[in-house]
Amino acid sequence: YGMNPSVGQVSLAKGANGERRYSEATAAVMDEEARQIVDEAYKRTLKLMATKKKEIERVADMLLAKETITHDDLETLLGARANSRSSAYNEYLTSRKTGCSGGGGGGDGELEDVIGTPGFAYTGNSK
Repeated sequence: YGMNPSVGQVSLAKGANGERRYSEATAAVMDEEARQIVDEAYKRTLKLMATKKKEIERVADMLLAKETITHDDLETLLGARANSRSSAYNEYLTSRKTGCSGGGGGGDGELEDVIGTPGFAYTGNSK
């Protein structure tokens, strides 16, 4: 469904046999909207990487030393996630430490949301 000012609130689903039910002009608008979303995300990522450069370098150094890092490693390295102490996140951490399966995490962090996701382990290339 299209739900923005450029496309409007219309269904853009494909027909039963896979044909699209919108014009070339609508497809071009959709392509431009998608391009803008990607461009904005790219700019935000570059800005975030510049802002968090020291943290990224610390994570890279740890990956070079350990090759595999865990949520606990990241919390030790970067500190606790700023907005992560929701009840679901605390439940996950508690259940993870006791060996039970738990729910997901929450939070509104920046870099931490990417690399500090509960249960996340990143394995770097071992060259």
